[in-house]
Amino acid sequence: GLFAILILLLIVLLPMMYLLFYPMKVFQRLLDKMKFQNEFLKMLADVFTGPFKDGTDNSKDYRWFAVIYLLIRVITISFYYIPYEYHVIVFAFQLIVFVITGGVIIIFRPYKRNIHNFSEFLLISILAAINILPLVLELTPTAYSLLPWVVCLPLMYSP
Repeated sequence: GLFAILILLLIVLLPMMYLLFYPMKVFQRLLDKMKFQNEFLKMLADVFTGPFKDGTDNSKDYRWFAVIYLLIRVITISFYYIPYEYHVIVFAFQLIVFVITGGVIIIFRPYKRNIHNFSEFLLISILAAINILPLVLELTPTAYSLLPWVVCLPLMYSP
């Protein structure tokens, strides 16, 4: 059990830390001195941080937002492993996470193209609206177990 948790943390946290520190010049110099496959790591970071503003064109560097967005997805998915008895708390916390994420996207506009900012905000708003429904309606355990896998996860990973 503990070994599996440590491996999962390594698989999730190591790429997140790499993406978080990748824009820093000190970290890039450190990677240059190490014997890693530096080109592969740069391509990997560019894939995840490509749609975000990179500090050119007199804009701020928002490549760190890729890590925050990945962390938000991990947190949101981890809420689904809480038992059915606490489903009201799960959907309330997810609603809070989605509202904060939507606010951050609208305020900071981390993507290079405004259409991406708007579509991401629209998608987060739809997910927040879906999370309001179980708070208002009474869900059966079957509907509670199907909602994340049939509706929320495809919407969350669609962009």
